[in-house]
Amino acid sequence: MSAYVVDRKTICFLIRCGERFRSNVTLDGRRVDLYSASPADLNTAGNILWDENIKSVLYRYPDCTRADMPGPTIETFDLNDGHGVDDYYWPTATPVQALAALSCYEYQACEHPDWEKSQARAICETIRHDAIRALPGYDSSRVPEPESIGCVVSLSRLMAKAAAKPAPAQEQAPPAPPTAPRPYLNRDEAIKRIREGLKSRSGKSWSVTGGRGTAWGWIKIGVPPARQTWIQMPTGRKNEEGRDVYEWIPRPPDSTQSGHGSPAEYAELARLLGKEKQIHFQGENVPASSDYYQEYVDRAEGREPSVIGEPYWD
Repeated sequence: MSAYVVDRKTICFLIRCGERFRSNVTLDGRRVDLYSASPADLNTAGNILWDENIKSVLYRYPDCTRADMPGPTIETFDLNDGHGVDDYYWPTATPVQALAALSCYEYQACEHPDWEKSQARAICETIRHDAIRALPGYDSSRVPEPESIGCVVSLSRLMAKAAAKPAPAQEQAPPAPPTAPRPYLNRDEAIKRIREGLKSRSGKSWSVTGGRGTAWGWIKIGVPPARQTWIQMPTGRKNEEGRDVYEWIPRPPDSTQSGHGSPAEYAELARLLGKEKQIHFQGENVPASSDYYQEYVDRAEGREPSVIGEPYWD
């Protein structure tokens, strides 16, 4: 499971949803109705959510700091810096939008082992409860009356009737020898084993993260953000095809260019994964299938792959 710090707009939207749905939350031991809360209390609630998200990401990526953790790059992560909840307003926020935003936030904030007992989780649960109650038709809904079965014959009756009749004797073919199916490997288990396998063999952490959206099942393997301290610079030369030639150098302190791992790091990663070609500086992509997951788990754990994933796209 991968994680990042959500942006200021997401945090403020969650608190505005709590305000809209009249959520009563606990802030440092005080019960506060977000609908009538002061701007300071709204910001406090938002900062609790943001702090827990940051705590989760830093736990998930121990090599990162607040300066280089995944998430917004220019941010104070403090709603009391002059741009708080009062500066954001959504007059038409719906319960469904609130529930979707809560799921997104909780996915990023739940990595730390203290999440289950945190103030942030309690705030999320309260807002979720109130958003569900605000769904259209929720309060007026009742258990519907069952429809009459009439002449419909239930499957259980048919099965009981068939079991009462003796089955006709027939010659049966000998059973085929059982074949053990390949166990299914899901994405999160693959991420965990790839990460642990690489670390146990190299003695250092590697970035192994899952995709999002339509690429949810894909996995990317690369150099952690804290070690992405190299950049490519043009040499002024051209190759035989007339393209610019670049070289890798350590990123200067005043550079604004995004960093990558060093060539030595990518060469090491290629060796760990049993790859003949150099790993691309954007990382190694693992497609979304159990066979690909198993292949890269085997590679990360230092074995010859027991299966080679086959492309399933055109």
